[in-house]
Amino acid sequence: MGKFKIKYKNLISKEQTKDKANNKIATSRINLYALILFVKDFYDFLSQGLDYKTLKCMTFYESDDIQAEIEKNEKLITLCERCSKKPQKYIINERYIRENIAQYDHEAHSKTIKNNLKELYRNDTLLGIINKTEGSQSRNDRNTYILPPIQSLERHCKNIKASNVCNKTKYKRFKDTASIAIMSLRGFESMPKKEIGLKQALEQKARETAEKLYPGIGGMTINLAVAQTDPKYKEIWHSIEYISKYDDSTVALIAYEKGVTLIDYENRPLMLTDVGFEIFELSLFSGEWISFRCEDCLIILSPKYVGGDFSQLAQQIYKILDEKSRYKASDFSKILKGYTDDKFDTSALIKYLENSDTLLSEKFKDELDKFSRSKLFESFNEFENLPQNEWIKPGIKLDLNLLYKTTSPWLDKNMALEDVCLAWYEQKTGFCAKEFIKKYKRQDYKPVIVKFDRSKDIEL
Repeated sequence: MGKFKIKYKNLISKEQTKDKANNKIATSRINLYALILFVKDFYDFLSQGLDYKTLKCMTFYESDDIQAEIEKNEKLITLCERCSKKPQKYIINERYIRENIAQYDHEAHSKTIKNNLKELYRNDTLLGIINKTEGSQSRNDRNTYILPPIQSLERHCKNIKASNVCNKTKYKRFKDTASIAIMSLRGFESMPKKEIGLKQALEQKARETAEKLYPGIGGMTINLAVAQTDPKYKEIWHSIEYISKYDDSTVALIAYEKGVTLIDYENRPLMLTDVGFEIFELSLFSGEWISFRCEDCLIILSPKYVGGDFSQLAQQIYKILDEKSRYKASDFSKILKGYTDDKFDTSALIKYLENSDTLLSEKFKDELDKFSRSKLFESFNEFENLPQNEWIKPGIKLDLNLLYKTTSPWLDKNMALEDVCLAWYEQKTGFCAKEFIKKYKRQDYKPVIVKFDRSKDIEL
Protein backbone atom coordinates (compact mmCIF):
# COMPACT_ATOMS: atom_id res chain seq x y z
CA MET A 1 0.00 0.00 0.00
CA GLY A 2 2.82 2.36 0.84
CA LYS A 3 4.35 1.69 -2.53
CA PHE A 4 1.18 2.72 -4.32
CA LYS A 5 0.87 5.79 -2.12
CA ILE A 6 4.11 7.14 -3.56
CA LYS A 7 2.96 6.40 -7.08
CA TYR A 8 -0.40 8.05 -6.53
CA LYS A 9 1.18 11.18 -5.14
CA ASN A 10 3.09 11.44 -8.39
CA LEU A 11 -0.24 11.70 -10.20
CA ILE A 12 -0.59 15.21 -8.84
CA SER A 13 1.37 17.81 -10.76
CA LYS A 14 3.89 19.91 -8.85
CA GLU A 15 2.38 23.04 -10.38
CA GLN A 16 -1.01 22.43 -8.81
CA THR A 17 -1.97 24.21 -5.64
CA LYS A 18 -2.82 22.31 -2.47
CA ASP A 19 -6.53 23.09 -2.84
CA LYS A 20 -6.69 21.83 -6.41
CA ALA A 21 -4.90 18.63 -5.47
CA ASN A 22 -7.24 17.94 -2.56
CA ASN A 23 -10.40 18.80 -4.46
CA LYS A 24 -9.69 16.03 -6.95
CA ILE A 25 -10.54 13.38 -4.38
CA ALA A 26 -12.13 15.02 -1.36
CA THR A 27 -14.97 16.84 -3.14
CA SER A 28 -15.75 14.45 -5.98
CA ARG A 29 -17.66 11.19 -5.63
CA ILE A 30 -16.48 10.08 -9.05
CA ASN A 31 -12.81 10.66 -8.28
CA LEU A 32 -13.17 9.07 -4.86
CA TYR A 33 -14.84 5.97 -6.30
CA ALA A 34 -12.16 5.80 -9.02
CA LEU A 35 -9.47 5.80 -6.33
CA ILE A 36 -11.33 3.07 -4.42
CA LEU A 37 -11.50 0.86 -7.52
CA PHE A 38 -7.80 1.49 -8.13
CA VAL A 39 -6.42 0.72 -4.66
CA LYS A 40 -8.91 -1.77 -3.19
CA ASP A 41 -9.55 -5.44 -4.00
CA PHE A 42 -12.75 -7.47 -4.20
CA TYR A 43 -13.19 -9.99 -1.42
CA ASP A 44 -13.83 -13.63 -2.43
CA PHE A 45 -17.48 -13.74 -1.36
CA LEU A 46 -18.16 -17.17 -2.88
CA SER A 47 -15.83 -18.76 -0.33
CA GLN A 48 -18.10 -17.43 2.42
CA GLY A 49 -21.19 -19.18 1.10
CA LEU A 50 -23.27 -16.01 1.36
CA ASP A 51 -26.58 -15.63 -0.46
CA TYR A 52 -28.07 -12.44 -1.88
CA LYS A 53 -30.60 -12.08 0.95
CA THR A 54 -27.81 -12.16 3.52
CA LEU A 55 -25.65 -9.69 1.61
CA LYS A 56 -28.63 -7.36 1.22
CA CYS A 57 -28.31 -6.67 4.97
CA MET A 58 -25.10 -4.84 4.09
CA THR A 59 -27.04 -2.33 2.00
CA PHE A 60 -29.54 -1.61 4.77
CA TYR A 61 -29.68 2.16 5.23
CA GLU A 62 -33.26 3.13 6.07
CA SER A 63 -32.16 3.98 9.61
CA ASP A 64 -28.44 4.14 8.76
CA ASP A 65 -27.82 1.34 11.24
CA ILE A 66 -26.23 -1.64 9.52
CA GLN A 67 -24.57 -2.68 12.76
CA ALA A 68 -27.68 -4.28 14.24
CA GLU A 69 -28.54 -6.01 10.96
CA ILE A 70 -25.09 -7.51 10.47
CA GLU A 71 -24.69 -8.59 14.08
CA LYS A 72 -27.66 -10.95 13.65
CA ASN A 73 -25.71 -13.00 11.10
CA GLU A 74 -22.65 -15.05 12.04
CA LYS A 75 -21.44 -15.30 8.42
CA LEU A 76 -21.43 -11.52 8.07
CA ILE A 77 -19.58 -11.10 11.35
CA THR A 78 -16.94 -13.55 10.06
CA LEU A 79 -16.76 -11.60 6.79
CA CYS A 80 -16.21 -8.33 8.67
CA GLU A 81 -13.46 -9.91 10.75
CA ARG A 82 -11.63 -11.36 7.74
CA CYS A 83 -11.75 -8.10 5.77
CA SER A 84 -10.58 -6.16 8.82
CA LYS A 85 -7.47 -8.34 9.04
CA LYS A 86 -6.33 -6.81 5.71
CA PRO A 87 -7.71 -3.26 5.91
CA GLN A 88 -5.39 -1.79 3.25
CA LYS A 89 -6.66 -4.40 0.83
CA TYR A 90 -10.40 -4.40 1.56
CA ILE A 91 -11.55 -1.78 4.08
CA ILE A 92 -12.97 1.46 2.67
CA ASN A 93 -13.33 4.31 5.13
CA GLU A 94 -11.85 7.74 5.70
CA ARG A 95 -8.87 6.31 7.57
CA TYR A 96 -7.84 3.80 4.91
CA ILE A 97 -8.52 6.13 1.97
CA ARG A 98 -6.75 9.27 3.20
CA GLU A 99 -3.36 7.51 3.15
CA ASN A 100 -3.67 7.38 -0.66
CA ILE A 101 -4.33 11.11 -1.03
CA ALA A 102 -1.41 13.49 -1.29
CA GLN A 103 -1.51 16.65 0.87
CA TYR A 104 -4.54 15.37 2.75
CA ASP A 105 -6.03 17.87 5.22
CA HIS A 106 -8.01 16.04 7.90
CA GLU A 107 -9.84 19.10 9.20
CA ALA A 108 -10.88 20.29 5.73
CA HIS A 109 -11.67 16.99 4.03
CA SER A 110 -12.54 14.28 6.54
CA LYS A 111 -16.26 15.09 6.70
CA THR A 112 -16.55 15.51 2.92
CA ILE A 113 -15.01 12.10 2.25
CA LYS A 114 -17.27 10.45 4.80
CA ASN A 115 -20.33 12.04 3.18
CA ASN A 116 -19.21 10.98 -0.29
CA LEU A 117 -18.64 7.41 0.91
CA LYS A 118 -22.12 7.40 2.39
CA GLU A 119 -23.59 8.56 -0.94
CA LEU A 120 -21.73 5.79 -2.79
CA TYR A 121 -23.16 3.34 -0.26
CA ARG A 122 -26.68 4.65 -0.79
CA ASN A 123 -26.20 4.24 -4.54
CA ASP A 124 -25.47 0.52 -3.99
CA THR A 125 -21.88 0.75 -5.20
CA LEU A 126 -20.48 -0.19 -1.76
CA LEU A 127 -21.48 -2.63 0.99
CA GLY A 128 -21.55 -1.52 4.62
CA ILE A 129 -19.68 -3.58 7.22
CA ILE A 130 -18.74 -3.43 10.89
CA ASN A 131 -15.22 -2.11 11.36
CA LYS A 132 -13.27 -4.78 13.23
CA THR A 133 -9.82 -3.31 12.55
CA GLU A 134 -7.39 -2.62 15.35
CA GLY A 135 -8.21 0.63 17.10
CA SER A 136 -11.76 0.85 15.74
CA GLN A 137 -14.51 2.22 17.99
CA SER A 138 -16.93 -0.63 17.38
CA ARG A 139 -20.54 0.56 17.14
CA ASN A 140 -19.54 4.22 16.98
CA ASP A 141 -17.18 3.60 14.07
CA ARG A 142 -19.56 3.96 11.12
CA ASN A 143 -18.91 4.79 7.47
CA THR A 144 -16.93 1.61 6.83
CA TYR A 145 -17.45 -0.31 3.59
CA ILE A 146 -16.12 -2.90 1.13
CA LEU A 147 -16.62 -3.45 -2.58
CA PRO A 148 -19.64 -5.64 -3.46
CA PRO A 149 -19.31 -9.01 -5.22
CA ILE A 150 -19.78 -7.85 -8.82
CA GLN A 151 -17.81 -10.18 -11.06
CA SER A 152 -18.08 -8.11 -14.24
CA LEU A 153 -16.77 -5.01 -12.42
CA GLU A 154 -14.02 -7.03 -10.72
CA ARG A 155 -12.80 -8.46 -14.06
CA HIS A 156 -12.91 -5.00 -15.60
CA CYS A 157 -10.83 -3.51 -12.76
CA LYS A 158 -8.29 -6.33 -12.98
CA ASN A 159 -7.92 -5.71 -16.73
CA ILE A 160 -7.19 -2.03 -16.14
CA LYS A 161 -4.67 -2.76 -13.39
CA ALA A 162 -2.93 -5.34 -15.57
CA SER A 163 -2.77 -3.09 -18.65
CA ASN A 164 0.64 -1.95 -19.83
CA VAL A 165 0.08 1.79 -19.26
CA CYS A 166 1.18 4.30 -16.62
CA ASN A 167 -0.75 4.89 -13.40
CA LYS A 168 -2.13 8.20 -14.65
CA THR A 169 -3.74 6.49 -17.63
CA LYS A 170 -5.10 3.73 -15.42
CA TYR A 171 -6.56 6.28 -13.05
CA LYS A 172 -8.28 8.08 -15.94
CA ARG A 173 -9.84 4.78 -17.03
CA PHE A 174 -11.03 4.19 -13.48
CA LYS A 175 -12.58 7.69 -13.54
CA ASP A 176 -14.51 6.70 -16.67
CA THR A 177 -15.59 3.49 -14.94
CA ALA A 178 -16.70 5.41 -11.86
CA SER A 179 -18.62 7.95 -13.95
CA ILE A 180 -20.59 5.23 -15.73
CA ALA A 181 -21.23 3.29 -12.51
CA ILE A 182 -22.49 6.29 -10.53
CA MET A 183 -24.34 8.10 -13.29
CA SER A 184 -25.80 5.44 -15.57
CA LEU A 185 -26.12 2.03 -13.93
CA ARG A 186 -28.34 0.39 -11.39
CA GLY A 187 -26.49 -0.67 -8.25
CA PHE A 188 -25.57 -4.01 -6.77
CA GLU A 189 -28.51 -6.41 -7.13
CA SER A 190 -27.36 -10.02 -7.04
CA MET A 191 -24.86 -12.60 -5.93
CA PRO A 192 -22.10 -13.58 -8.39
CA LYS A 193 -23.79 -16.90 -9.24
CA LYS A 194 -26.98 -15.09 -10.26
CA GLU A 195 -25.32 -12.13 -11.93
CA ILE A 196 -26.77 -11.46 -15.38
CA GLY A 197 -24.26 -11.23 -18.20
CA LEU A 198 -24.21 -8.65 -20.98
CA LYS A 199 -25.15 -11.29 -23.55
CA GLN A 200 -28.31 -12.14 -21.61
CA ALA A 201 -29.13 -8.44 -21.16
CA LEU A 202 -28.86 -7.88 -24.93
CA GLU A 203 -30.98 -10.92 -25.66
CA GLN A 204 -33.62 -9.60 -23.28
CA LYS A 205 -33.49 -6.27 -25.12
CA ALA A 206 -33.92 -8.16 -28.40
CA ARG A 207 -36.99 -9.99 -27.05
CA GLU A 208 -38.57 -6.74 -25.89
CA THR A 209 -37.94 -5.19 -29.29
CA ALA A 210 -39.46 -8.20 -31.04
CA GLU A 211 -42.59 -8.01 -28.89
CA LYS A 212 -43.01 -4.34 -29.83
CA LEU A 213 -42.53 -5.15 -33.51
CA TYR A 214 -44.82 -8.16 -33.53
CA PRO A 215 -47.69 -7.65 -31.06
CA GLY A 216 -49.30 -10.80 -32.42
CA ILE A 217 -46.82 -13.00 -30.61
CA GLY A 218 -48.37 -11.93 -27.32
CA GLY A 219 -46.46 -12.74 -24.19
CA MET A 220 -44.68 -15.77 -25.60
CA THR A 221 -40.98 -16.12 -24.90
CA ILE A 222 -38.85 -16.03 -28.04
CA ASN A 223 -36.05 -18.56 -28.01
CA LEU A 224 -33.33 -16.72 -29.92
CA ALA A 225 -31.45 -19.93 -30.70
CA VAL A 226 -34.59 -21.39 -32.31
CA ALA A 227 -35.46 -18.08 -33.99
CA GLN A 228 -32.22 -18.20 -35.98
CA THR A 229 -33.16 -21.44 -37.71
CA ASP A 230 -36.95 -21.81 -37.52
CA PRO A 231 -38.61 -20.41 -40.70
CA LYS A 232 -41.60 -19.34 -38.58
CA TYR A 233 -39.36 -16.86 -36.74
CA LYS A 234 -37.13 -15.90 -39.67
CA GLU A 235 -38.78 -12.52 -40.13
CA ILE A 236 -38.49 -11.71 -36.43
CA TRP A 237 -34.89 -12.85 -36.20
CA HIS A 238 -33.65 -10.71 -39.05
CA SER A 239 -35.30 -7.71 -37.40
CA ILE A 240 -33.47 -8.07 -34.09
CA GLU A 241 -30.32 -10.11 -34.78
CA TYR A 242 -27.97 -7.13 -34.55
CA ILE A 243 -29.09 -6.30 -31.01
CA SER A 244 -27.58 -9.45 -29.55
CA LYS A 245 -24.21 -8.63 -31.18
CA TYR A 246 -23.59 -5.25 -29.58
CA ASP A 247 -21.25 -6.78 -26.99
CA ASP A 248 -18.65 -7.19 -29.75
CA SER A 249 -19.78 -4.60 -32.32
CA THR A 250 -19.92 -1.52 -30.06
CA VAL A 251 -17.26 1.03 -31.06
CA ALA A 252 -18.48 4.07 -29.09
CA LEU A 253 -20.61 4.80 -26.04
CA ILE A 254 -22.45 7.71 -24.47
CA ALA A 255 -23.21 7.51 -20.74
CA TYR A 256 -25.75 9.82 -19.12
CA GLU A 257 -28.18 9.91 -16.20
CA LYS A 258 -29.82 6.48 -15.79
CA GLY A 259 -28.75 5.09 -19.15
CA VAL A 260 -26.20 4.48 -21.88
CA THR A 261 -26.32 4.45 -25.66
CA LEU A 262 -24.10 2.04 -27.55
CA ILE A 263 -23.02 2.84 -31.12
CA ASP A 264 -21.90 0.01 -33.38
CA TYR A 265 -19.56 0.00 -36.38
CA GLU A 266 -22.47 0.96 -38.69
CA ASN A 267 -23.37 3.94 -36.48
CA ARG A 268 -26.55 2.30 -35.19
CA PRO A 269 -27.51 3.33 -31.64
CA LEU A 270 -28.85 1.01 -28.94
CA MET A 271 -30.22 2.54 -25.74
CA LEU A 272 -30.02 0.64 -22.45
CA THR A 273 -31.86 2.29 -19.55
CA ASP A 274 -31.93 -0.59 -17.09
CA VAL A 275 -28.43 -1.97 -17.22
CA GLY A 276 -26.03 -2.97 -14.48
CA PHE A 277 -22.30 -3.53 -14.19
CA GLU A 278 -22.46 -6.10 -16.98
CA ILE A 279 -21.92 -3.14 -19.30
CA PHE A 280 -18.20 -3.50 -18.58
CA GLU A 281 -18.23 -6.80 -20.47
CA LEU A 282 -18.31 -4.81 -23.72
CA SER A 283 -15.29 -5.60 -25.89
CA LEU A 284 -14.90 -1.81 -26.07
CA PHE A 285 -13.45 -1.91 -22.54
CA SER A 286 -11.05 -4.79 -23.16
CA GLY A 287 -8.46 -2.56 -24.81
CA GLU A 288 -7.64 1.12 -25.16
CA TRP A 289 -10.15 3.95 -25.41
CA ILE A 290 -10.29 7.73 -25.16
CA SER A 291 -13.02 9.65 -23.38
CA PHE A 292 -14.45 13.15 -23.17
CA ARG A 293 -16.95 14.83 -20.88
CA CYS A 294 -19.39 17.18 -22.56
CA GLU A 295 -22.55 18.71 -21.12
CA ASP A 296 -23.95 16.02 -18.80
CA CYS A 297 -22.51 13.05 -20.71
CA LEU A 298 -19.41 10.91 -20.91
CA ILE A 299 -18.30 9.94 -24.42
CA ILE A 300 -16.06 6.90 -24.93
CA LEU A 301 -14.44 6.20 -28.30
CA SER A 302 -12.57 3.04 -29.27
CA PRO A 303 -9.71 2.73 -31.78
CA LYS A 304 -12.19 1.21 -34.26
CA TYR A 305 -14.27 4.38 -34.13
CA VAL A 306 -11.38 6.85 -34.18
CA GLY A 307 -9.39 5.16 -36.94
CA GLY A 308 -5.73 4.76 -37.83
CA ASP A 309 -4.35 7.77 -35.94
CA PHE A 310 -5.72 6.55 -32.60
CA SER A 311 -2.36 5.96 -30.89
CA GLN A 312 -1.02 9.41 -31.79
CA LEU A 313 -4.26 11.12 -30.79
CA ALA A 314 -4.40 9.26 -27.47
CA GLN A 315 -0.75 10.07 -26.77
CA GLN A 316 -1.39 13.78 -27.32
CA ILE A 317 -4.47 13.71 -25.07
CA TYR A 318 -2.44 12.19 -22.24
CA LYS A 319 0.29 14.78 -22.78
CA ILE A 320 -2.31 17.51 -22.29
CA LEU A 321 -3.66 15.84 -19.15
CA ASP A 322 -0.11 15.49 -17.81
CA GLU A 323 0.47 19.18 -18.61
CA LYS A 324 3.37 18.27 -20.86
CA SER A 325 1.76 20.07 -23.80
CA ARG A 326 1.86 23.85 -23.66
CA TYR A 327 -1.36 25.41 -24.82
CA LYS A 328 -1.62 28.91 -23.32
CA ALA A 329 -1.03 32.17 -25.17
CA SER A 330 1.83 33.06 -22.82
CA ASP A 331 3.46 29.68 -23.53
CA PHE A 332 3.24 30.30 -27.26
CA SER A 333 4.79 33.77 -26.93
CA LYS A 334 7.73 32.45 -24.90
CA ILE A 335 8.36 29.56 -27.30
CA LEU A 336 8.17 31.83 -30.35
CA LYS A 337 10.84 34.10 -28.87
CA GLY A 338 13.21 31.17 -29.03
CA TYR A 339 12.75 30.81 -32.80
CA THR A 340 16.00 32.31 -34.12
CA ASP A 341 16.04 31.20 -37.78
CA ASP A 342 16.60 34.04 -40.25
CA LYS A 343 13.73 32.80 -42.42
CA PHE A 344 10.11 32.14 -41.41
CA ASP A 345 9.70 28.87 -43.26
CA THR A 346 6.22 27.52 -42.38
CA SER A 347 7.14 23.84 -42.22
CA ALA A 348 10.26 24.59 -40.16
CA LEU A 349 8.28 26.88 -37.85
CA ILE A 350 5.53 24.30 -37.25
CA LYS A 351 8.14 21.61 -36.64
CA TYR A 352 9.89 23.89 -34.12
CA LEU A 353 6.64 24.65 -32.31
CA GLU A 354 5.56 21.01 -32.17
CA ASN A 355 8.99 19.92 -30.94
CA SER A 356 8.52 22.49 -28.18
CA ASP A 357 5.27 20.70 -27.21
CA THR A 358 3.12 23.60 -28.35
CA LEU A 359 -0.52 22.59 -28.89
CA LEU A 360 -1.46 23.69 -32.40
CA SER A 361 -4.91 23.62 -33.94
CA GLU A 362 -5.49 22.64 -37.55
CA LYS A 363 -7.00 26.07 -38.08
CA PHE A 364 -3.74 27.68 -36.94
CA LYS A 365 -1.79 25.65 -39.50
CA ASP A 366 -4.22 26.62 -42.27
CA GLU A 367 -4.12 30.31 -41.37
CA LEU A 368 -0.33 30.20 -41.06
CA ASP A 369 -0.16 28.82 -44.60
CA LYS A 370 -2.28 31.75 -45.82
CA PHE A 371 -0.19 34.25 -43.83
CA SER A 372 3.01 32.84 -45.33
CA ARG A 373 1.79 34.02 -48.74
CA SER A 374 1.30 37.61 -47.57
CA LYS A 375 3.55 40.33 -49.01
CA LEU A 376 5.15 41.06 -45.63
CA PHE A 377 6.04 37.43 -45.07
CA GLU A 378 7.33 36.84 -48.62
CA SER A 379 9.31 40.08 -48.61
CA PHE A 380 10.97 39.19 -45.34
CA ASN A 381 12.04 35.76 -46.57
CA GLU A 382 13.14 37.05 -49.98
CA PHE A 383 15.44 39.71 -48.54
CA GLU A 384 16.48 37.86 -45.40
CA ASN A 385 19.85 39.57 -45.00
CA LEU A 386 18.60 43.16 -45.14
CA PRO A 387 19.13 45.17 -41.93
CA GLN A 388 15.48 46.33 -42.09
CA ASN A 389 14.36 42.77 -41.43
CA GLU A 390 15.45 43.06 -37.81
CA TRP A 391 12.72 45.68 -37.45
CA ILE A 392 10.14 43.56 -39.28
CA LYS A 393 10.75 40.30 -37.36
CA PRO A 394 9.09 41.45 -34.08
CA GLY A 395 6.05 42.57 -36.09
CA ILE A 396 5.74 39.15 -37.71
CA LYS A 397 5.99 37.48 -34.30
CA LEU A 398 3.21 39.74 -33.01
CA ASP A 399 1.08 38.67 -35.98
CA LEU A 400 1.82 35.02 -35.24
CA ASN A 401 0.85 35.54 -31.59
CA LEU A 402 -2.45 37.07 -32.67
CA LEU A 403 -2.96 34.21 -35.11
CA TYR A 404 -2.51 31.68 -32.32
CA LYS A 405 -4.95 33.50 -30.06
CA THR A 406 -7.67 33.66 -32.71
CA THR A 407 -7.36 30.04 -33.83
CA SER A 408 -6.99 28.25 -30.49
CA PRO A 409 -10.28 27.38 -28.76
CA TRP A 410 -8.56 26.34 -25.52
CA LEU A 411 -7.34 29.74 -24.28
CA ASP A 412 -10.14 30.20 -21.72
CA LYS A 413 -8.40 30.62 -18.35
CA ASN A 414 -11.12 28.63 -16.58
CA MET A 415 -10.99 25.70 -18.99
CA ALA A 416 -10.18 22.38 -17.33
CA LEU A 417 -7.55 20.09 -18.83
CA GLU A 418 -10.23 17.62 -19.98
CA ASP A 419 -11.99 20.46 -21.83
CA VAL A 420 -8.68 21.41 -23.48
CA CYS A 421 -8.37 17.79 -24.67
CA LEU A 422 -11.82 17.90 -26.23
CA ALA A 423 -11.23 21.29 -27.87
CA TRP A 424 -7.97 20.05 -29.39
CA TYR A 425 -9.48 16.73 -30.51
CA GLU A 426 -12.39 18.50 -32.22
CA GLN A 427 -9.98 20.83 -34.04
CA LYS A 428 -7.76 17.95 -35.06
CA THR A 429 -10.41 15.50 -36.27
CA GLY A 430 -13.55 17.51 -37.04
CA PHE A 431 -15.41 15.53 -34.37
CA CYS A 432 -18.14 17.57 -32.63
CA ALA A 433 -19.07 16.28 -29.19
CA LYS A 434 -22.30 18.29 -28.93
CA GLU A 435 -23.51 17.06 -32.29
CA PHE A 436 -22.53 13.50 -31.39
CA ILE A 437 -24.57 13.72 -28.19
CA LYS A 438 -27.52 15.35 -29.97
CA LYS A 439 -27.51 12.60 -32.60
CA TYR A 440 -27.18 9.56 -30.32
CA LYS A 441 -28.18 10.38 -26.72
CA ARG A 442 -31.29 8.37 -25.77
CA GLN A 443 -31.62 7.14 -29.36
CA ASP A 444 -32.62 3.51 -29.68
CA TYR A 445 -32.14 0.82 -32.28
CA LYS A 446 -34.59 1.13 -35.19
CA PRO A 447 -35.12 -2.40 -36.45
CA VAL A 448 -35.86 -3.27 -40.04
CA ILE A 449 -38.67 -5.72 -40.78
CA VAL A 450 -37.20 -8.08 -43.33
CA LYS A 451 -39.60 -9.96 -45.57
CA PHE A 452 -38.86 -13.58 -46.31
CA ASP A 453 -37.50 -12.80 -49.76
CA ARG A 454 -35.50 -9.93 -48.17
CA SER A 455 -36.29 -7.79 -51.20
CA LYS A 456 -38.03 -5.07 -49.24
CA ASP A 457 -36.76 -3.55 -46.02
CA ILE A 458 -39.17 -1.36 -44.08
CA GLU A 459 -37.52 0.82 -41.44
CA LEU A 460 -39.73 1.61 -38.50
